[in-house]
Amino acid sequence: MTTPNAGELEDRVRSWLTSYNKQKLTPEAIYGLMNEAGNELVELFDLWFCKAWGSVARDADNAVWETDAIVPPLRADGSPLTSTEIGAGAVPVNAPYLRAVPYPDRLLRPRRAYLGTITKDSELAFLMEDEFENEYDFDSAGNTPEAYALSGDSILLGPTPGFDVTLWVQGYYQPQQLEEEEDENEFTRHGHTLLVYATQNLIIKYNYEEEVRANLFAPEFGKALRAALAQSGRVGDVARQSVFQRKG
Repeated sequence: MTTPNAGELEDRVRSWLTSYNKQKLTPEAIYGLMNEAGNELVELFDLWFCKAWGSVARDADNAVWETDAIVPPLRADGSPLTSTEIGAGAVPVNAPYLRAVPYPDRLLRPRRAYLGTITKDSELAFLMEDEFENEYDFDSAGNTPEAYALSGDSILLGPTPGFDVTLWVQGYYQPQQLEEEEDENEFTRHGHTLLVYATQNLIIKYNYEEEVRANLFAPEFGKALRAALAQSGRVGDVARQSVFQRKG
């Protein structure tokens, strides 16, 4: 079966509705609704085709991020460091900064984390944040991490590593965004029926269509969602439990 692109899914969305007027509801608006629907589905459910790999690296060229979940990098005297100063060779020394890295781009829920390379020996044990804080606190830097925890939109590494760090994360990621007619993403390749019905529901919700059409696609959407979750090996939202695993 040929993988449909964004433009073909746009046509399918319109074919079930009365939104043929492209001045009232432009293709770009439908692509935006597709992105909104896709992001919402991945936020609510662990869809198998959005389980992927991503990485984040901290080094001289990538050391300051737009998140309040990670404290600013500091010198030994407690004064802040800018990204320019770090790029010129200054190295942060404060452990609260050094033990944290931001989520890789588009990551929603981590499942496994690996330090440096993806091997069994480099896999980090997952701890709940309270367990992590009790075990590692703000220890001295320069260690090889053996566990991780989640705090806000950051990942904590314990014990605290040195400055240069690469973390590989397998988990559930937001789909690539659809912007042009030829674009493809995880939904166009593996969940196009689900995305079409979810987008149609949003169109009705936002009053692009008659209010009497509310819940028109609920049965079809439910079937497509159950099919996607069945392939994920789950039919409900299973909470992940912390398992304390110390490396021997």
